[in-house]
Amino acid sequence: MRKYALKRIGAFVLTLALATAFVPAAALATPTQTGNQDAPLVAQEGAVATGPQSYGDLIWEIDADGKLSIWPADSKNGTLSVGGNAPWQAQASSITSVDIADGILAVNLSGMFRGCSSLVTADLSNLDTSELSGMDTMFSACTSLLLVDLSGFNTSNVSMMGGMFSGCSSLVAVDLSSFDTQGAFKMQGMFSGCTSLVKVSLGTNFRFTSDAAYLPEGEWQSATTGATFSAEQIAISQQGIADTYTNLTAEVEAPTITDEKAVTWAKGSKDGFKLRSDANILLFEDVKVDGASVDAKNYDVTEGSTIVELKPSYLQTLAEGEHAIDIVSITGAASTKFTVAPDPTAVKPKPEDPKPDNPKPDDPKLEDPGTTDPKPDNPKPEDPGTTDPQPGDDAGHAMYRLYNPNSGEHFYTASVEERNHLMWCGWKAEGIAWTAPSWGTPVFRLYNPNAGEHHYTTSEVERAVLQYAGWNDEGIGWYTDNSQRVPVYRVYNPNAYANNHHYTPDAGERDVLVDMGWRDEGVGWYGIN
Repeated sequence: MRKYALKRIGAFVLTLALATAFVPAAALATPTQTGNQDAPLVAQEGAVATGPQSYGDLIWEIDADGKLSIWPADSKNGTLSVGGNAPWQAQASSITSVDIADGILAVNLSGMFRGCSSLVTADLSNLDTSELSGMDTMFSACTSLLLVDLSGFNTSNVSMMGGMFSGCSSLVAVDLSSFDTQGAFKMQGMFSGCTSLVKVSLGTNFRFTSDAAYLPEGEWQSATTGATFSAEQIAISQQGIADTYTNLTAEVEAPTITDEKAVTWAKGSKDGFKLRSDANILLFEDVKVDGASVDAKNYDVTEGSTIVELKPSYLQTLAEGEHAIDIVSITGAASTKFTVAPDPTAVKPKPEDPKPDNPKPDDPKLEDPGTTDPKPDNPKPEDPGTTDPQPGDDAGHAMYRLYNPNSGEHFYTASVEERNHLMWCGWKAEGIAWTAPSWGTPVFRLYNPNAGEHHYTTSEVERAVLQYAGWNDEGIGWYTDNSQRVPVYRVYNPNAYANNHHYTPDAGERDVLVDMGWRDEGVGWYGIN
């Protein structure tokens, strides 16, 4: 059984708080809203704008985005008493959000949102509920409703709550901590069909006056004591005890990290990194690294579904190595790992000879070629920082391409001796791939002793990250043409465990590989032929 660590309804419910100030307007005039109005979270087809409609001493309308707005006709006070027959019932399925002004006394909310199948959450905190008497079927058949906070409601006069959340199959969390149900004689089916309910907050005056009003069946854990109870035990032995309960057995799919690749972040980087959880942002609760909560000042959270960006100032404080991260939502934690690598500017060159442990093809490493120098005979100018050679001055060096039929690796070298040795070991010669210049920006060559593969990059950061991950630095393999005459393309095979990069100046070969599922990673470096 999956257990869910829940602490609070996400702060993002507050970001959907509805505007509480309206400029004075004549009756039937559309009010001017203040504050930030979020776009609806559920796309609604066929939403019909009603225009302002009169309802007693109130005005209501549904706009083209599906927002239901209710305000006093005199912009001061009004009474809301729908009594199971809301005037917007015919447009209920078009309602995606709710905007209720100050000054409205709620007398009867029975059936107020019945059938609002596109409603995700609603802020009703502006309502005056001191004289509220009815709430039955209030959210009945709100199949998209995720969570609702009714903790500010005064229900001491409410007698009817039957079917209040019936059919709310997506409802994950509800806060009823202020509810007084001791006078509610009708509570049957209050949570009927709430198959996704994970978290419920109840107060000292909450009573289940009917066994048909119990919470959904499950193993409910107390946030206060950690003890678990059945729905019946909560209704009987736990009545009058303020607590929040988590359903450990709710059939709710836990969120996951949707990013495809593991993240490696190098110290000294000016930017942080982002991870996306597929949980709705309304359900967001916390970010944990290595099991400890991260202060909210150290990350940003944005919608889509839940995107967390760790700030570089925080990442800089973490130790080098692998770390676990959890993006915690009400429905569970989306978890993955990331690596903090050293600052590439602080990586010192190795003092030892950077010649590779040339792998055998059947290992798939090659046996040691002895005195063969694996690096190309690339004569660098005495002062490449000040030399300004003309393109025609450089004959360059042929870059030989070889293929290992046992491991599937393609290998590139400017050394004739190394090429010949590899052929002797069973590698297949595939001719000259391109011509590299004798000077320019270095292309670094690295070797993975665990997977038996080489990698080539012009990036100091990528080089440092791979070194930190255990790759052997084999120095400079060749140079890239700073005039960018002949692009050498880099593609990546996401389905291979190792040897999953390929480099080619042939755009046709690149396109064939991309059509086969390889990923185009742009230009790796440039040649001169």
